[in-house]
Amino acid sequence: FVKQISGCEEMLVVASPFYDPLVVKRAWCLFEAVMAKIYNIKTTVQTPPGEQEALRQRMTAKSGNVLIDVMMTIDSSKAQASVAQDLTNIKRLIEEKVEGGYAAVDDIYKKMLRNWILSLLDTLYEQHEKNSASAGDFANECGVILDSVGEYKKA
Repeated sequence: FVKQISGCEEMLVVASPFYDPLVVKRAWCLFEAVMAKIYNIKTTVQTPPGEQEALRQRMTAKSGNVLIDVMMTIDSSKAQASVAQDLTNIKRLIEEKVEGGYAAVDDIYKKMLRNWILSLLDTLYEQHEKNSASAGDFANECGVILDSVGEYKKA
C-alpha cells in the first residue's frame, strides 16, 4: 500500500463536513496524509458543493472565528478504524515514524483546511450584494480570519 501511495502525483482530501471533517477521524485517512507528507505528494482539499455555502452561512452568522473553531475540532489521536490491527499499526507508525507525532498529523490537516478556507474568502464575499450590510459584515469576518493567520495586508 505504501508503494501505491508513494507513486501518486496528488492526493485528494474530501473535507466534509468542513467544520468537523470525517477524514481526521479515520485512521486510514491519517495514514494516507502521513504518506503524502513523507513522499511530498501534493494534496488538494475538496468539499461537496454545499460545504462552501455552509461556510459562508457560518461566517455570516458571526459565530466566532470559523477558522479557529475548525482547527479546534482536529485531533488525530482519536481516529478510529474498523479493523483493530489497522488502528494499532497506523498509530504505531504515527508515534514512531512521524516527527511530532499526532500534533504533526493534526498540523497536516489544519494547514490543508486553513488553505481551503482562505482560498474561498474572495469567492464567498462576491456572493453578497455589493455595498450591502451583509457584505460589510462578511468582509469584517474575513478580516478577523485573515488577521488571525497573519495575513494583515489581505485583511
